[in-house]
Amino acid sequence: RRKCDQLSRCALCSLRLAMSMPRRTARSQKPRSGPSGVEIDPQMLESVLEQVKSTSRTCSHHPEEKLTLFDLVDQEPVCPYCLIFGPHKNHPCVRLEELEEKVRDDIEEEITQVRERSGKIDELRKSAVQYMERLETVTADLSDKIDAKFAELEA
Repeated sequence: RRKCDQLSRCALCSLRLAMSMPRRTARSQKPRSGPSGVEIDPQMLESVLEQVKSTSRTCSHHPEEKLTLFDLVDQEPVCPYCLIFGPHKNHPCVRLEELEEKVRDDIEEEITQVRERSGKIDELRKSAVQYMERLETVTADLSDKIDAKFAELEA
């Protein structure tokens, strides 16, 4: 397992928490990487968020505890007790709310990029249509000139 250099410890319980998740700035950085360098699959993130929203958001091992953290190694929501004492002990994590916000931001960024590309495609399509219209005009003019020359030669 990789050690995370962007972790800090909670003063009360020594829980290792990632202070923030780095923002993705370029499309080429997929799959995403969490603070620990562990790859995070974007489709998996969306799936996890849907699961968390559709479930009770409480831990199956500690029913009194809410799932408030996301384990970056096992890539699943966990409660603080599982992270400190349970099977996710010493795994780097981020707050689930922060992860949800990051996924929303990333989706909004993707939507913006799709809209920009769509606008560029529309511009290119219009340019192509104009070019084709010009070609048809030039072709018709040349055809008329050729026909005139043949008529001139035949006379």
